[in-house]
Amino acid sequence: RFRVYLVPEQARPDERKLLTAEPLATATFALPVELGKQQCFTITAVAAAGKTTVEGPGLGPTCVTAEDRFPPPAPQGLRGAQQGNSTVVLLDWRAVDVSDLAGYIVLRSDGTSDTLQPLTREPIAETTYEDKTVQAGLTYTYAVVAVDRTTPRNQSPQSNLAVVQVR
Repeated sequence: RFRVYLVPEQARPDERKLLTAEPLATATFALPVELGKQQCFTITAVAAAGKTTVEGPGLGPTCVTAEDRFPPPAPQGLRGAQQGNSTVVLLDWRAVDVSDLAGYIVLRSDGTSDTLQPLTREPIAETTYEDKTVQAGLTYTYAVVAVDRTTPRNQSPQSNLAVVQVR
């Protein structure tokens, strides 16, 4: 049998908090994850004889830091259109619904390259974007990616492509 303790600081393993009031019969334990935060644990063996229990000194502490390695889903429904007769392209897409969303990065190529380059350096919160840097007579291809708040940021796959010919 085992008991699991949370150790607030690895340097002070004696200041621990019991997480399992009853000794565990199996060597498995689950606790909600706090992403990016180091958590340290000590595990002790418990022997029972009748109503008497003896607890060993414990192993550890062992520390782990849970990392978010999962990107948000790709934005869906990207549409692009020239606004009237202006040289402005308006883009819009459906929001991605994840709790750790930092925002969106808009990507563009100008027709002379197949490589999409970021138009926004930092994530934007909106699900619309006005590209005011287009030129008449050129065709532009756009995509959007969603990024989360982790460092480094997890990036979604690209949205569908939107192609806009500016008149």
